[in-house]
Amino acid sequence: MTRKQSCSLQHTRMNIGQPTKALERALQLVSAQKGKTVALFVLLLGALVYLPYLSNPAHPYWDEYYYLPAVQRHIEGTATYASHPPLGFMLLAAGPTIVGDNKGVQTHSLAGLAKITDRDVPKGYSFVGIRLPSATAAVIGGLLFCMIMLRLGLDGYAALAFSTLYIFENAFVIQFRGALLDSFEIAFVLAGLLVWLRKARDALSWRDYALFGAFIGLSVSVKTNAAVLMAIPAIAVMHEIWTRQRRSRAWVLGAVKAGAALGAFAFAIVVVFTVNIALSPHPPDSRTEAGRQDLERMSPAYQDYLQGRTGLTIGAWRGGIAGYVIRMRNDFSGVTRNDSNGQNPLTWPFFVKPISYRWDSNGAYTFYSTMVGNPVGWPLSLVGIVGGIVLVSLRRFRAQPAPFDLADDFVKLEAVLIMYGVYLATHVYMGMFRVMYIYHYFIGLILGFIALALSWKIVRAGRPELAKRENAILAGMSLLVALGFWFYSPFIYHRPITKTECELRNILVRQFSCVGN
Repeated sequence: MTRKQSCSLQHTRMNIGQPTKALERALQLVSAQKGKTVALFVLLLGALVYLPYLSNPAHPYWDEYYYLPAVQRHIEGTATYASHPPLGFMLLAAGPTIVGDNKGVQTHSLAGLAKITDRDVPKGYSFVGIRLPSATAAVIGGLLFCMIMLRLGLDGYAALAFSTLYIFENAFVIQFRGALLDSFEIAFVLAGLLVWLRKARDALSWRDYALFGAFIGLSVSVKTNAAVLMAIPAIAVMHEIWTRQRRSRAWVLGAVKAGAALGAFAFAIVVVFTVNIALSPHPPDSRTEAGRQDLERMSPAYQDYLQGRTGLTIGAWRGGIAGYVIRMRNDFSGVTRNDSNGQNPLTWPFFVKPISYRWDSNGAYTFYSTMVGNPVGWPLSLVGIVGGIVLVSLRRFRAQPAPFDLADDFVKLEAVLIMYGVYLATHVYMGMFRVMYIYHYFIGLILGFIALALSWKIVRAGRPELAKRENAILAGMSLLVALGFWFYSPFIYHRPITKTECELRNILVRQFSCVGN
């Protein structure tokens, strides 16, 4: 190596090292405070990432073409059915109602459509109110993720560092900032995981099972694919019965816990559908496309209630819920198995290709809205899963008990890996019948982040040299995650870039079809 090359290499190391040390000092400054201060800092950081520029793009993208008219019907109190359960649409409808940013805008025309185009959006329509609930749920999700890190026993510094995996995940940012449903689903799942992981070593009480079931029920009331997590209480109950040598008292206690989880799960869903019926007392307009489609699935008893001919009887209530379920089932069966944006669930952990939601160009610059993963976060999530499997396998195959202070971490890690396996296997099966998109993997991605934190905690405990360098390693990880976020940020904030700047983003992997001069 020449002297010039050596100096260049030394200069590069200094350039990388300086921001890492600066970030390390910043993380230390925040994490030196109590856990609540760290959580509040993560909340603030999430707000800075997820809440700005909600009006960009000033046009619908992806499923907003379906959701904007559905939300408008909820705002007007019109009974309606959709391809997903009603809770997410109810929460989205709260945004324009509270913010009132579309007062004076003729939005009623949206309610009669099943799907809109850009031309159908009324002049002067603001997207801030309708996107704000989703973005707010994303910020709350970051807080819940940080609380999970703290409950896992990580100190404030490590919890803050690992929380950047959630905050700076590009795929989360573009999906959660739209008038879409995923951020609500993820927030409820994180709340359930917070309950489940807080004391995995000690048997959870029936109240914990019920609370977990309720949160997963709320998540399913947004998008149904979260229902696979209800397999975890069943597995946990069987494990408790087995470890207690299948005594009769263990069977009774297990039945109580399983019943509490399932009962709270079902109760949460029924409450959501009931509230939806109560908040939507007006009948659909048979003169509109959307109204005719909904009326076809509404029972006579439910239509009598909406027309004011009867009260909300059991028959009307049951008919209203049954019609909604039929609509979702028919929608599921009608979904194509092939789509250029779809992916095989087995490829999800590798994020093999982005999804182009929309792009707009003025000739010199192009504005992209693209679902793209953080190039650092996704590999780290996969490392968490693979590393966790290796750690658990070494412990099981060697038949060596874990140190007392790590036994709880191993139990939690095994629970997370089981959740991940059940979740991925179920979606592989679902992929045999319908097209699957990369955002269906978000729960699996988060489970990988949690497995990474637990694996790091276990490995660090057995290697003093890692413990000494922990701050620098985690600061470096956070810096790389933040750089990955920044590198692809023009695609998630709909910011103008040139074709040359777009092609620069294809250096790592060719992912984008760049347009312009």
